[in-house]
Amino acid sequence: MLNTMLNTIQKYNMIKAHDKILVALSGGADSVALLTSLYELKDDLKIEISAIHINHNLRGLESKSDQSFCEDLCRKKGIELYVENFDVKTYSQAQKLSIEEAARNIRYSFFNKYFHNIYNVVIKT
Repeated sequence: MLNTMLNTIQKYNMIKAHDKILVALSGGADSVALLTSLYELKDDLKIEISAIHINHNLRGLESKSDQSFCEDLCRKKGIELYVENFDVKTYSQAQKLSIEEAARNIRYSFFNKYFHNIYNVVIKT
C-alpha cells in the first residue's frame, strides 16, 4: 500500500521535497492512516510532518479520549501536534448555525489564521 501511495504522490506531483505537511488528525481511522502512512514515507518524500487535532467538545469523554489518543500517537512518533479546543455548541447557537457548519467554520478559520503562512495552504470556507 505504501508503494502505491508513494507512486501516486510522485506521479501527480502532489507533494514536493521539503514540503511541510499538516495533517488534520481527528483520531478516526482515515486521518490516522493518512498520518501514519505519510510518517512512513517522510524520508522518501523528504518532507516534514505535523498534525493538528481540534477538539469540538461535542461528545464529552469521547472527545477527550480522541484528543488523548492523538496526543499519544504523535508523542510516540515524534510528530509535532497542535491541539485546540472549541465550544462548538455555544458558537453554533450564537451564530444560528448547524453544529456541522459551525464546526467547519471554526476549523477552517483556525487553519487559515494560524497555518497558511507556515504550510502555504488556504482552506476555502
